[in-house]
Amino acid sequence: MKEYRQFYINGEWVDPDSEEINEVVNPATDQVCLRIASANRTDIDRAFEAARRAFPKWSATPGAERRDLLLAAADEMEARKEDFIDAHAETLGVPRHLAAELQIDGPIEAVRYFAQLALKTEETKEVDGMIVMQEAVGVCALINPWNYPLLQMIGKVAPAIAAGCTMVEKPSEETPSADFIMAEILHKVGLPA
Repeated sequence: MKEYRQFYINGEWVDPDSEEINEVVNPATDQVCLRIASANRTDIDRAFEAARRAFPKWSATPGAERRDLLLAAADEMEARKEDFIDAHAETLGVPRHLAAELQIDGPIEAVRYFAQLALKTEETKEVDGMIVMQEAVGVCALINPWNYPLLQMIGKVAPAIAAGCTMVEKPSEETPSADFIMAEILHKVGLPA
């Protein structure tokens, strides 16, 4: 049985302040398939403080650099497709033979799509005599639902990265595996702390 007993905060895996563990049940077998740490207020505050500290530097990162990180993440997602299939089969109960087509291929392509949008953040245009610029809004709080867990997460995380926002992302308690795999991927491709 897999366990994720740490959180990914400030570019590293850290022990939680809380000792509470959440058991994830495979809906196809009704058996516990995963154990994950459960955050408390101290853990959450630590994550938001790290995201606030990282925002000024990350939001100033060139769009091409953010694009390249997202493209590298998409490639790594392809390389770890079997891990995503396992995660979806175990926590969502989706049949393995349908998982890639229904749950994984689209999110990988979405990362590639949002990667290209990172370049748009540096564009300016004139509208009615005013210069319109696009800039990151700040720290994003992203809460992920259980259904289509990878797609729902990528639909929030990838545009935030492309725009230059930092984030704190909370996976669903029912389907958290894909979120942990993505944290591993983003760490591997060099997303800054």
